[in-house]
Amino acid sequence: MRFHEQNGGSRGHHLLMIPHAALPHINPMVHLADKLSQHGVRCTVLSYDCLLQQIPREDLRDGVQLLGLPQDLTGYSKPEDLFYPPMVDSERLRFVANAYIDRFVQDHDGSPPYTCLISDVLLPWTVDAAAKLNVPRYLLSPGSAFSFLMLHHVPLSNDADDTNRIIQFPNMFPNGVSCDIFSVPPQFAMYTRRSILNAAGLLGNSFYELETCAIDELRRMEKKVYPVGPLESAVRVTKSFVGDSSMNFVSVNDECLDWLDRQTDNSVVYVNFGTTGFIRFNLKMVHELAQGLEASGAKFLWVLRPPPNLSSDELDQLLPSGFEERVKDRGLVSRGWAPQLKILEHPSTAAFVMQAGWNSIMEAVARGVPIISWSTYADQPANALYAAQISKVGIQLPQGIVDRSAVETAIRTIMCSEEGKVLKENAQRLKLGAACATSPGGSSFQSLQDFITDL
Repeated sequence: MRFHEQNGGSRGHHLLMIPHAALPHINPMVHLADKLSQHGVRCTVLSYDCLLQQIPREDLRDGVQLLGLPQDLTGYSKPEDLFYPPMVDSERLRFVANAYIDRFVQDHDGSPPYTCLISDVLLPWTVDAAAKLNVPRYLLSPGSAFSFLMLHHVPLSNDADDTNRIIQFPNMFPNGVSCDIFSVPPQFAMYTRRSILNAAGLLGNSFYELETCAIDELRRMEKKVYPVGPLESAVRVTKSFVGDSSMNFVSVNDECLDWLDRQTDNSVVYVNFGTTGFIRFNLKMVHELAQGLEASGAKFLWVLRPPPNLSSDELDQLLPSGFEERVKDRGLVSRGWAPQLKILEHPSTAAFVMQAGWNSIMEAVARGVPIISWSTYADQPANALYAAQISKVGIQLPQGIVDRSAVETAIRTIMCSEEGKVLKENAQRLKLGAACATSPGGSSFQSLQDFITDL
């Protein structure tokens, strides 16, 4: 089995870093490696070569090495008790990564030069990998500190009674929180909790000023917690990642940004549910969102990637009849890839309608943009709840089917009301907090220093 290595390294500790095999998990891991390399720590990121090819290697420092694995599953047999996609993906990566680790240990006479392993929290099998390498193992949680807390507390059985389904966080939610806001199967919670075993500490893609209460709660539970965010994307999206499109990406960039350039400051609602955000959406939900946008009267930029489960007939009816013609003077619907960070940084952008994936929340907060979240699965509802009720940087729509009036009301609230003004002020305050956190002397900068000292 051949392995594809890219980029050399610098002196100091040498960390093996294994993210979950998905770009939203690889992004923060690579960015963490880049930050560590600034301090003389050499980092090797291990994942599938087809995913690492998405990384703009010219932007990485010399101390970061990307080691690509082939997706060779010859001889792999899926365990019968696995059914949840992240668990299946984790075990496939385990099969491929173990081949590399076993060979590496053999080639180095049982004494590999790695000094530490950083694993994604979704990879419990890295407990054994760290033992083979004889190194300490730390976890990186690419999600929020609050969602990690929820993972600790959700019942490990669907039979839990109503009392056991309310999780108590007195310093955050005096009346408790229903575990139903963290919508993962009990088997997945149990699988992931195994990842916490024998971990020397937890690094998180968050910063103290954003999740003070959740981070304090984690520190009461864990040995070491290092919030080192925001860890932003180092990934350059390519056509192979976003899917088939007849549109030229340069023209898509120009279309979105040129349109924003023609709008007044703080006047546009940006709508993007990401590469996977519409997975749980159906045609009715897309129509309700469209009609809510239309009824709000607001200007909007909607980056629309269709739900993957629609039939060809449904794709033809993806938007309400005549919608784009009716809103053409104040709205743009783009069906290609769009440069999200540039859109969020644009002075015309006033709010962000999203699915509450943590990477998108962090990108919005770091740019002072308040959010409207319509979450559907996994950690999204927990992220949306914390952002709305604790950080107070957005509005949370109900889970599942939401009617157009709720969308309209949320947009009007965030764009036109005193409540919306407060949300924008809070977002601007946290924008400053994010910048300070990652600057020398800031909370995330110091957490990174503490982690390096503890190695």
